[in-house]
Amino acid sequence: MIKTRLKYCVYDPDPNGNDRYYVRKPGHRKIRIRETFEDSDGRITPAFMKAYFEALEAIEGKASAPPTLPREKTFYWLVDK
Repeated sequence: MIKTRLKYCVYDPDPNGNDRYYVRKPGHRKIRIRETFEDSDGRITPAFMKAYFEALEAIEGKASAPPTLPREKTFYWLVDK
């Protein structure tokens, strides 16, 4: 994986050489961004930036959710008691 100009954004081409970009924070799964990264002038496209920020929000939302309690009468529930 190659780092890009954006924090948590990595470039990971597939075996056929197609470009693939992901948002990946340590300890979280990576989320693929399917938008075009750069336009013909070499600037990051607005569609990519929108998808990038949505992916970051999705990662942050998952991390801030409270842990779920185990269902009653399961092994984990018994260990919790």
